[in-house]
Amino acid sequence: MDVCFSCPPGNLVISKPGFEAIVGKQSGKGAVSWKPVACPVGGKVAIRIKEGSTRDWTAVQIRDSKFAIKSVKLQRDGDSDWKELARANDNYWSATKAGGGDGGFKLQITAATEQTIEESIAKGWKGGTVYPGANQY
Repeated sequence: MDVCFSCPPGNLVISKPGFEAIVGKQSGKGAVSWKPVACPVGGKVAIRIKEGSTRDWTAVQIRDSKFAIKSVKLQRDGDSDWKELARANDNYWSATKAGGGDGGFKLQITAATEQTIEESIAKGWKGGTVYPGANQY
């Protein structure tokens, strides 16, 4: 099962056997209720910065989260504005014209449960590196 990102909010993609077990052999769509549940991960989230990230374009991947990630925002050190990042098919969140800059940056990470945590990446960050987080949902 997976979230359908090109569908209206709340829609899921599910295997045919799973679908038939839940709603029967009808085709197409079926009405079900569902809610996010915590994944059995231990420890804090981790942030991976994608190879090729620069001061002007930065992509991050949130790892080891107990819940699916709904949105990610980036705030460069010294800025007051938060920039909304866009999710890509490879599960990275990218910021065009709002990269990490020359200093550090903060990430505001919102889970599907609407819980929000903030993580900081220090000045001197490098693409291809995984940084341990300080928080978990």
